Amino acid sequence: MKPVVKNNPLKIESSDIISGGYAETFFLLEAFSLLRPPEKISSVDWAAKYRYISPEASANYGKFNPLLTPYFLAYYNVLDSYGKITVVAMKASQIGFTEVLNNILGRRVHHSLGSALVLFPNKGKAYDFSREKFKPMVDATPVLKESLKGKLSLDRQTWHFIVFKGGFIKFLTGASVSSMKSTSAPALFVEEPDDIKQNVGGQGHGIEGFSQRSKTYDNSILSYGGTPTIEGASNVAEAYENSNQMEYHVPCHECGEFHVLSFDYLKTPKYSGGYLDPIYGENDLNNAYYFCPHCGSIWSFEQKNINVRKAIESNFYGWVAKRPESPVYGFHFSELLSPFAGSSFYHLEKSRLDAEIALAEGKDGKMISYINNRRGLPYKPSVEVTLPQHLKEAAQDYEHGIVPKGGIICTAEIDVQHDRFSVTIHAHGRFGNIYLIAWEEIYGNVKDSNDAVWDVLYKYLTTPVPYLSLDSGITLPIINVRMDVGDGTMSSVLYQNIIKFYTKTPKLVIFPTKGWNESAPIHEIYESPKSVGKSDTVASKYGLTVYMVGTQKGKGEIMRRLALPSTATKDRYYYPIGVADEFYAQITSNTLVRRGNRPPIFRKNGGARDEVLDCAVMTLHARYSLNLHVWGEQKWQLAEQRLLTTTQKPRELLEPIGKPTNA
Repeated sequence: MKPVVKNNPLKIESSDIISGGYAETFFLLEAFSLLRPPEKISSVDWAAKYRYISPEASANYGKFNPLLTPYFLAYYNVLDSYGKITVVAMKASQIGFTEVLNNILGRRVHHSLGSALVLFPNKGKAYDFSREKFKPMVDATPVLKESLKGKLSLDRQTWHFIVFKGGFIKFLTGASVSSMKSTSAPALFVEEPDDIKQNVGGQGHGIEGFSQRSKTYDNSILSYGGTPTIEGASNVAEAYENSNQMEYHVPCHECGEFHVLSFDYLKTPKYSGGYLDPIYGENDLNNAYYFCPHCGSIWSFEQKNINVRKAIESNFYGWVAKRPESPVYGFHFSELLSPFAGSSFYHLEKSRLDAEIALAEGKDGKMISYINNRRGLPYKPSVEVTLPQHLKEAAQDYEHGIVPKGGIICTAEIDVQHDRFSVTIHAHGRFGNIYLIAWEEIYGNVKDSNDAVWDVLYKYLTTPVPYLSLDSGITLPIINVRMDVGDGTMSSVLYQNIIKFYTKTPKLVIFPTKGWNESAPIHEIYESPKSVGKSDTVASKYGLTVYMVGTQKGKGEIMRRLALPSTATKDRYYYPIGVADEFYAQITSNTLVRRGNRPPIFRKNGGARDEVLDCAVMTLHARYSLNLHVWGEQKWQLAEQRLLTTTQKPRELLEPIGKPTNA
C-alpha cells in the first residue's frame, strides 16, 4: 500500500536526484529549519553545512552529502526530538551508519549540546572507532578541529575521554562494571548491542546498566545501533521487535506504487546457450536485477538508488511504522538501501549463492554472515532447537521430589538471586545418567544474612530425599552442594552462610562456584581449583575456595543430553512429569551464537531466565569433581548397598564427599 504523502517539504525534483549534486542540500536545510528549535541546528543540517569526510575514513571523501544515504533522514529527525527518546537501528553492516553517529557527536561538540556516552563491546572496538572514525572526522572538519584543538589525543590514558565546551564524550566498554556506574550523560549510544556482555560482574546485562546513565535527564537519547546475530539471542533484534518497527517504503519509477525493498525481488537470470560457470553454474551474476512486485518492471542498481532517494518525498521521509502504538522508534536497514558499489546486485547475489553452496556442504558460517550483514536480520538456525513442548512430552514417569530407581548419589545446586534461591536436587546413577529430583524457588531477602530465607534453605538442604515413594522408609541425603557466588555484591553474605551451614552440619558440603566469563577461553566443566592466596579474594578471607565452572561446555553437554532420543539409556538428563512448566522455558533459554573465528558460545535469549540451566551445569560440575563419571560397577554397587539397605537416615552413615576448603 502506498504511504500517504501529506507534504513534500524537500520539494526535490527528479533532475536534482539524478544529478547527484548538492542542490538538494539547500532544500534540506530549508525544510529542517522549520522543525528545529530556535538557535538550534539539526544534525543533518549541521552535517550538510560543516562536515567533511576524510580520505582515511571513506572512498566517498570530501563534503558530506546527507542525500547519499537518504534513508537516515528520519533517524536524524528522531534523535533531534525533545524528550526521553529511545531509538533502535537493526542494520546491515555496510550502509553508512557509522557516519550517523559521527554527525550526532560532531554536532554536540560544535554546538555544546551536552555530554554523550558511547558503549562498545570491548576496548579494541572502542579504540578503533576513536582512531579510525572519530579522529579522522575531527581532522577533516574545520569547526571540529577548532573546537577540539589540543583536546583530542590517542594517548593510552586519554583517548576514550574527550572534553569540549559544554560537555564531554566518553567511550566505554561493556566489560567493566565501573563503566556502568561512574558517569551520567543525556545522550547514550550503544554500538553493536549483540556483542555486549550478558552479565557484567554478576550485576546484570551491560546494556541494562548502561541505560540507567541518563535517567536523571528530562531530555535524553538512548540509541541502539547494531547488526543482529542469532534469532532468539539478539539484543538488537529483540529491541526492534518491541519498537514501532519502522520500514522504508520505496516508490517504483514505472507504476508509482510503494513497497518495502525485499531480497525476494532480487533475482539472478540464467545463462543462455547452456553455458555453466565453474562455481555458480547457470547463474549469470553480472546481470542480477531487481523487479517491482506491483508491475514487474526491472530495476537496475542505479535506478534502485534513484527510487530510494525519491522515497524521502513521502510522509516521514519514506518510513512507515508497523506498530505505531510503541513509544520506541525502531528502524530496519537492509543492504538493499545502500548506494555503495560493494552493495551492488552482483555482490548481494554472489553472497547469497556462496552461502547456499557452503550450507549445502554442512557449513552455515557464510549463510549466517549473509543474513546478518547483508539482510540485517537475525539468523534462524536450520536445525531447530528443542522446544519446551517437545521436552515436556519426554518427561519421565516419576514424581517430583522422589528419587526414582537408578538415582543413587544426591547433589543440590543453588542459583542465587537477590530475592530468591533457585534450588535443584539431582540424583546421579550408572551409565552417566542424571535425574532431576526437584526444582524449587525459595523467596526472601537473600542479601540479609539474618533473613528467614536462609533458615528455609538450610532445612531444605538437610532434609533427606525419599527414594521410590514417600512411604518407602528409605531416604537419600544431599551430600554435595554447589552455590553460585558470581554476584559480587553479596559475596560476604554468601560465604558467611556457607561457613554457618558447614559448622552446624559438617557433612553438608557446600562448594562456592562461579562460571567463567564468556570472554574467557572455553574451559572444562570441572578444573582443579588453584591454591587460595593469602588475602587476594573475599573467599580466601573465609578460608574458602571458589570453584570455577566451565559453563559453556556444561551448557553444551546439557543440550546434547536433552537432544538424545527417548530410546537412549546412557548419558540421559531425566526430569519428572510433575516439574513446573517454567522448567522447560528455562532449560531451553540459551542459544548457540557464533562469533566469527572464535568458538561459538551459549547466550541467554533476551528477557529469559536460565537459573534451571545454570543449576543443571552445576550438577555436571559435581559429577566430574566427585569422579562419578569414571565409577565402575563395584563402586555403584557399594553405594547402593550403603544408601538403600537401611531405613535409618543415611546421612549419619556417610563421610562427606569432598570439602569446601583447601584443607
